[in-house]
Amino acid sequence: MSRRADRDAVPGMIAAGGVVVLSGAAAKAAADALLIAVRSRRVNGLPRSVQYEQLAAALVSAAGHSDGRDSAAAHHERMTITAATPPTMPVEDAAALLGLSKRQTRRIAADRLGGRIIAGRWLCDAQAVAEMAEDRRRG
Repeated sequence: MSRRADRDAVPGMIAAGGVVVLSGAAAKAAADALLIAVRSRRVNGLPRSVQYEQLAAALVSAAGHSDGRDSAAAHHERMTITAATPPTMPVEDAAALLGLSKRQTRRIAADRLGGRIIAGRWLCDAQAVAEMAEDRRRG
């Protein structure tokens, strides 16, 4: 390893090719970031992301807790998010990504896409749209 690579290395993280291995403090930092994302989605009324929750539980477990699910849930409940992030994707763009009409997309916007009317326009959460598009592709 070069001197620069040694200096820039994050303790507890190994990256090689397309694989990243996290342990210790790096796993805890990644778990904390995911728990913040999970909580933020819930606080902002966005759909649950099972993938985020499962990854957070695995990372909490890897960071040294005995039961990742219980620890992640307990940590999740203690966290507070002060800033709300508004949805940013226009319903027209969401409709195009989902292969739906604008009308169909507006119908599901509030319940399934974290959508809200802002300044007279429907806007959806880009992450929720991406997750739904992926689910639709999988069948």
